[in-house]
Amino acid sequence: GNVRTRRVLDRELERGYWLTIAVTDSGTSPLIDYCHVYVEVEDVNDHVPQSREPIYQAFIAEDAAPGDRIIKLQAIDGDVSSSSLSFTISHGNSQKKFSIGSRSGIIRVASQLDRELVAEHKLTVTISDGELTSNTLVTVTVTDVNDHTPKFTESLYRISVPARDASKSKEDLFS
Repeated sequence: GNVRTRRVLDRELERGYWLTIAVTDSGTSPLIDYCHVYVEVEDVNDHVPQSREPIYQAFIAEDAAPGDRIIKLQAIDGDVSSSSLSFTISHGNSQKKFSIGSRSGIIRVASQLDRELVAEHKLTVTISDGELTSNTLVTVTVTDVNDHTPKFTESLYRISVPARDASKSKEDLFS
């Protein structure tokens, strides 16, 4: 006798099944015996890892130091025996302004930011379980810091002011 399934089994839905199997002979008074069998469903990597949020939005001041934490990404994998997930920045980091902890999912400042040059960075982070991958978008907005001293365009300014006409009021002079 063969035992077959009627549908696809999914370890995440059911770990296993207890079966009671009966066997009979074909005698004039058939004899019967029962056997109990536990069928354990093995896990396969059939779930793609996913970030907990569809899009992440983070803000960091432009004077943040290298190593400062920006945001922590979180992900899940529906497989029971999932391996640990890994994170990589796959797009949007060509200037190497950011780093990500491959196991922690923490994005940090890697080099000096300058809001006047780039105010917003759009990063694509790839999440992997070793076989299956997914991507999530992280938008890092660089907030302004008063880091530029105002400067006059000229070192010396010369202006001419007309003499005051006695018939005009002060308000007329400066309007």
